[in-house]
Amino acid sequence: MASAAAALPAPRVTLVRSRTVAKVDSIGFVVRRWIQCSAGFSPEFRDEAVKMVVVESRLIAEVAREIQVNEGTLGTWVSRYRQEHAGEEPPLNISERARLRELERENRELRMKTEFLGKAAAFFAQEYR
Repeated sequence: MASAAAALPAPRVTLVRSRTVAKVDSIGFVVRRWIQCSAGFSPEFRDEAVKMVVVESRLIAEVAREIQVNEGTLGTWVSRYRQEHAGEEPPLNISERARLRELERENRELRMKTEFLGKAAAFFAQEYR
């Protein structure tokens, strides 16, 4: 059986679509398989999508819906861009630093409140048993 499989000719590609490849094997069956998603998008398209997120400070989910790309795919492109261009980002100015400090303080307070409410809920849940 192994020698018969080795003697079969290689499948020929008959149809290439954006993200699937349909092949006809030697027996005549159509075999479909997924190709890599990134192969369907040009580098120029990826660069424009990343610029929409990085330069315009838009949400990845919003841009992904707009250009009809999976959020994870666009997130990968953005993270790759940020890793490659890590040293090119300008430092924060004084107002941005103040806003960042304010948001970090608010985040700490909200975490403490959430932790307290969780403990209180657990306490009262045990009390009523």
